[in-house]
Amino acid sequence: MRMPKYLSQKVLRPSCAKSNAHDIGKPSGLLTLERECWLACRTCERKYPILNTIPFLTIQEGDKWIETTVAELPIPSTSA
Repeated sequence: MRMPKYLSQKVLRPSCAKSNAHDIGKPSGLLTLERECWLACRTCERKYPILNTIPFLTIQEGDKWIETTVAELPIPSTSA
């Protein structure tokens, strides 16, 4: 799955963006596309799988992968 450039510059993780809203000019909570099937937050290190083109952006899902490096992330299963 490819994320269009205009979209990748606008996708933020809501709680990171909200908690740092006072830091104007310092983007936080910016999600980047990793390995074509994950979104990773640069601020909190949470990672979110993309299944059937739908990103799962829940805190619980992100918490599962917070200690996992991007290189160690598995290919998400579509049978979940």
